[in-house]
Amino acid sequence: MNRSVRVITSSSIRWNLAKKCWGLDLNSQLSRTSLFFARPFSNIGSINEGTGGPYQRNRSIIMNPDGTGSHILPGGFVNRDGRRVVLEKAYGYFWMLKDLEKTTNKPIVSHQSLIPLDHAQRFPPLTGVKAINGEQVSIPEYFMRHTNKNESAEACTLVTISFKDFGFKMLPSWIDPFKEAFFSNKTESNETNLLPPSPSNSRIQMYSLNIIEGGLIYKLLSPIITRQFKANTPEQDHDSTLMYFGEHVDFRDSLRMHNTLTGYVLLLDGLGRVRWMGSGNATDEEIKSLIECTKELTQTDTKRRKVVPRGKQAVHRNLKQNKARS
Repeated sequence: MNRSVRVITSSSIRWNLAKKCWGLDLNSQLSRTSLFFARPFSNIGSINEGTGGPYQRNRSIIMNPDGTGSHILPGGFVNRDGRRVVLEKAYGYFWMLKDLEKTTNKPIVSHQSLIPLDHAQRFPPLTGVKAINGEQVSIPEYFMRHTNKNESAEACTLVTISFKDFGFKMLPSWIDPFKEAFFSNKTESNETNLLPPSPSNSRIQMYSLNIIEGGLIYKLLSPIITRQFKANTPEQDHDSTLMYFGEHVDFRDSLRMHNTLTGYVLLLDGLGRVRWMGSGNATDEEIKSLIECTKELTQTDTKRRKVVPRGKQAVHRNLKQNKARS
């Protein structure tokens, strides 16, 4: 066999093995050779840079300083003595398990308050998503389909994201207290909670995004997996339970979801901007922060609401004057 043919064949085999084992995206902007040979670190750029465009890394997300994720460069590389090395080669294939142990399942640290508007970035786009009711959707547009344009400044969406069953089981620790706070009919301080449990409510909504990675085999099994999700999900939540089959490295990287074993929670405003994010199992302090941030996003200016429209102000003023005269 010609030597050049042997080299090309060997390179192709290594590429296919890497793609299968590491879940690499063929559409990645990285060259194939960069997977097997270290490159100077100066060619990578800042750790906060992403692929650009809608998948720019969200710089407001707080990475756990004890975790591996804080050292991951765009494209799945880490810095080793001034050179970029493939993540799995540097930390081992089971680095995610070690990462969860070091961060207590929290590779991303929850915000204590809302991300300021001037720092908030839009939720990255993802197409090919399918609700378990059969509807094909694109996000984040689908999150805002019930939001009135005039009330977009007073709306928010809670989005939970999981990749594996281990992370999926963490999400109820966030979802249950959130539902109790905003979707129950209980009263608090003689005032009813903000919203009834209605999927078409335009102010506060909830969505669950389940990303199933693993290549062609899971795409072939997608109808079976979707049916299983549908059977275990209440009917009223079918349009808000979303499935995505495939790998989207840029999407995960933009939200710094490097570790796919845990669960993630995001709070978006009415324009689809990420205003809060957390991971892992919820603590009491994190739930309190999430609820306060949600109220801050959805609260209306009560003083402004009490102001009488200009056309009626004169009428009220005249009525008061008439009562005073009488």
